Formats: sequence, C-alpha cells, structure tokens
Amino acid sequence: MMTYPSRNMILAVLAFGFFGCVTVAIWETQRAHERDIMIRHGESSGEQLRIRMEGLMTARMASLNVVADRWVERKPYDFGESRFYGFAQSLFRNYRGFAAVEWVEPDGFVPWVFPADSVVHHRGENIALVANSLCQAALKRARESLSEAVTPSAEHQGGLMGFHVLVPVVVEGKLQGFLDGLFLVKELMDLSMPPAILEDFSIRLHEDNRLIYSNNPPGGDHQEASGLRTQKHVLFGDRVWLLLLEPSADYYARVSGRHLDVLVFGLTFSVVLSILLFSLLKRIDMVRESRDQALREISQRERVEMALRDNEKKLESLLSELAAKNLEMESFVYTVSHDLKTPIVTIEGFIGALREDFADRLPQTGEQYLQYMSDAARKMEVLISDLLNLSRIGRVTETKE
Repeated sequence: MMTYPSRNMILAVLAFGFFGCVTVAIWETQRAHERDIMIRHGESSGEQLRIRMEGLMTARMASLNVVADRWVERKPYDFGESRFYGFAQSLFRNYRGFAAVEWVEPDGFVPWVFPADSVVHHRGENIALVANSLCQAALKRARESLSEAVTPSAEHQGGLMGFHVLVPVVVEGKLQGFLDGLFLVKELMDLSMPPAILEDFSIRLHEDNRLIYSNNPPGGDHQEASGLRTQKHVLFGDRVWLLLLEPSADYYARVSGRHLDVLVFGLTFSVVLSILLFSLLKRIDMVRESRDQALREISQRERVEMALRDNEKKLESLLSELAAKNLEMESFVYTVSHDLKTPIVTIEGFIGALREDFADRLPQTGEQYLQYMSDAARKMEVLISDLLNLSRIGRVTETKE
C-alpha cells in the first residue's frame, strides 16, 4: 500500500526549501560582494604597485642621468677608474635597487664594474658582441641618439632576469661611454612591493609576451581566482611591462571562506528551523487531537448524563406508580382482611356457643368436628393477621426512614 508524506512533513520540506533559497540568495550576494572586494583590492594594489615601480625606475634612471651630468661638470674631464668607482659607490649608497653599475666604452667593451663581487656583470666583455640582439639594438640606439636606452630583460648569471639602463656620457657632442645600471627584476619587485600585496596576490610580470617575474611557483595558481585578474601597464623609458595580479590561494580562501560560513550557517539554520517547525506542527496536531478527544469524551459524558437523567425521571415515575399501586394494594388488603375477619369471628362465636349449649349432647365425633372447625378458623385468622402485617410493612419502612 502506497504511503504519502504527512502534511507536517510537506510543510517542513517547503520551509527548508524557502529558507534554503533565501540562504543561497544571501550567499550569492555575499559571494558577489567578496568578489567585488577582491577586484577592488586588486585594482588598488595593482595601481599602487605600478606607481611604485614606475617611480622607482624613474628615480633610478634620473640618478644615472644626474651622475652623468656631474661627471662632465668639472674640468679637466676625468673618465678614469677611480672617478667611476666614486660615482658608482655614491649610487649604491644613496639608491637601492642597483645590482651593478658598469662603465661601457663606446664600442661596447666593459672595463669596470661596481661592486667588484657582483654576480651579474659583463666585466672584460663586449656587450655589443656577447649580448642578445635586443640588447645590441638598445646599445646601438643609445649610441646613435646619445640618449638613454633600456634593454629588454634577459637572463643573467644564476638564472636571474635583469636589464640594463644605458645613459650616455657626452662631452661637447662626443660620446665618452655609457653609465650602465644593471637591475634585477626580482630586486626591483621586492623594493616596490608592500608585504601585504605580496601575501595577498599572485604577481606576474610580462615583457613582450615573456614572463620575467612571478612570485608564485608553477602549478600554484588558484583556478577560481583567474577571473579576478587585474592588469596594469608599467611604463619607464621605452619599455612597457604588463603587470598581472591574481588573488593568491590563501587570500582567496581567507576572503571566500566568509561566504562559505554564511552558506553553512544558513543551511544549518534552515535544517534546524525546519525540524523545529515539524516538531511544532506535530505538537499542535497532538494538542488538537487531545482537545478533540477531550471534546468527544465530554460529549459522550453529557450523553451519558442525559441518559441518566432520563432514567432517573423514568425511575421516579415508576416509583411513584409503584407507590400508588402499593397504596392501592394495602388498602385492598386491609379492606379484604377486615371483611374476611368478620365471618371468622362469627364462626368462632357459634362454635363456642355450640360447646356451651350442647356440650352434653354432642357426641365425640361432633366435638372433633367442632375442633377441626375451630382450628381452621384460628388458622384462617392467623393468615388474615399475616396479610394485615404484610400490608403494613411499607408504612413501617417509610416511617423508619
């Protein structure tokens, strides 16, 4: 036999569905709000990082230009090694971010490098010959235009990505050489990046569709955070870098964990509320059933009481009728007893007269007959007395009561 769910169960399920839908709607709103927070945080962090990077590189390029201008201010001109080391040491002391400073001859040969123990340098090499074609093109452009040039980023010793800023040193229109500032992309990013941005975002830096920096190991991307990517273009010199920021897995989990808490709490609340509603409806049904049962019992009791009252009325009527019958019977018995007693008294009187008047003439048999008649009369008298006593029983009982 097919069983159908109860009304209370259906209402509880409907309540769970309603509150579940409300919970999902709130969860979606919270999720959208959190995505908006992450997007706005990414935009502000990307803009902050772009400004810091551009400001840092602009300041470092300006410092190289200042040194180049100061180099040719004093005469006689001195382009010796000690003069170079003095300027290079001043740059390192006052400006962070330099990996090395080189002196590049007009033909591209590098005789001096500061600091001497730098892991990235081209000392004793000709960058016009050993560098890649893009660096060679930048050197050629700086030589021809007598203006600063920035080389594309390339891999240096130790697998570090870096680039050169070539600032020409010109005296009376003649190129004396280049101040070459070597910068490592990672060091520049570490200087530009606040710790909060480093913790909250996976950062990539691209140049000419090449990845030159990433703070996230391969495979460490968060798939859901890819839709929250922020793009910024970093401009300095003639270079354009593409800066990409995506929420890190930890930051995404930290922020998105809030809407998961809302979802879990909402669904738990919906389940608890549905159970409470089911229990309440069940209790209401029990109370209603108890009330109906009590009403049925009261109705049944009223019917019983009504039947008892009817029976009492019938009993009173029967008792009244019985009392009337008893009264009639008592009157009848009393009358009959008195009427019957009179002949008995007469018979006993004549028996006594016969014995007194004819005692000497009565034979023995006659005396026996008279004795039989006398006994029968006394027996009849006893019966009449008993009948009278029986008729008086009702009156005696009523008097005692």
